[in-house]
Amino acid sequence: MQKSVERLFPFALKARIFIPGRERLSRSKSRIQFILVTEDISQGSYEEILYEYRHSPILKKYSSQDLDEFFGFRNTKVLGFSKSGLSKSIYQELKEFRVNKPESGANSTKRKRDDKPETRSPDSASRQRRQGERIEKNRDSGIGDPPD
Repeated sequence: MQKSVERLFPFALKARIFIPGRERLSRSKSRIQFILVTEDISQGSYEEILYEYRHSPILKKYSSQDLDEFFGFRNTKVLGFSKSGLSKSIYQELKEFRVNKPESGANSTKRKRDDKPETRSPDSASRQRRQGERIEKNRDSGIGDPPD
């Protein structure tokens, strides 16, 4: 038996993980898990969203009337989902409706987990050498000598 993703919507509503509308989305770019765009959005708005949020998954499903029925958002054509475990579950069930593709490997600017920036910590020999230079400098300047 196939379960419908709509069964998770009441929980999402209770958890308040939605970011409705384009204006609120633009203020919350770092918190977005994915964006749901309705099928009745204008072509110009759709292309702007595809460009502006090209690094976020964008899904195209439902109508604005469906969003009104599910969530109570009237005339909403764009709905963001905040980062959360529930959002990930909803995305997993709706990912077949994704309209933008992730960046390809060669052109991707994202770093992989294994690509850690190189940081070199000084080894003990160079640390001891610097400490020895400080001690000699202090001796030459008379610092640390007992009073006569």
